[in-house]
This record gives sequence, structure tokens and C-alpha cells, in this order.
Amino acid sequence: MRFESDDDAPEGNDASARRVTGLRRFLAIRPTSYYLLFAILVVVLLGSQVVYIREDPWRFGLFVALNFVFFLIVISIAIGDAISIIRKGFRERERTFSATIGDKEFVDDLRNRIDSRRRDS
Repeated sequence: MRFESDDDAPEGNDASARRVTGLRRFLAIRPTSYYLLFAILVVVLLGSQVVYIREDPWRFGLFVALNFVFFLIVISIAIGDAISIIRKGFRERERTFSATIGDKEFVDDLRNRIDSRRRDS
């Protein structure tokens, strides 16, 4: 059970409210790829049944096609996660740049220090 905000959670200090709050926090910190790892394990275990259906080509083809479709979906979600991680990295790098080198006061202060050291040496 997922709640969009703290307002949707049941109120009270009883054990069930604490469990729901803990479950909501647990689910909120897990990315989609975390759950896909478990889904991959289940599909691989179920996919081992392909050994027993070699005699029926149609059933074998359907089984293999379903596995391919599942893994294509997993790959597309993994690529989406990788792109979002890269975007977050670029945003963080830009934020760090803006907080340091991009700050006009910092750059002016750094330029003054460099100029004073050049004049002293």
C-alpha cells in the first residue's frame, strides 16, 4: 500500500500505523530496477521450463517470444534509469559549478588573489 503524502497515511501511534509508515518509506527509496531484479529471477526460474516443451514448436516459440519481450522491457527500463542517473549527475555537476566557479564573487576573489601573488613573486 503506497501513500502519496504523509496526509494519506493512517493516523495514530498504534503498530499498524507505524508499519504502514515504515512500508511507505521502504518503498519510496527503492528504484524500479530494484524490483526488476526480483522479476528477472522469477522469469529465469520459470524460463527453465523451456526444456520440457521442446516437442511442441508453437508453445516453445511463444515461450521464447514472451521471454524476449520481457527482457526487452527490462532493458528499456534499465536504459531509462541510466539516462535519469546521467541527468542527475549533470544537474549536480552544474549546481556544484554554479556554487563555486560560477559564483561571480568567488571568481573575483580568486582573480584578486592570483593577481596579488603574481605581483609578489
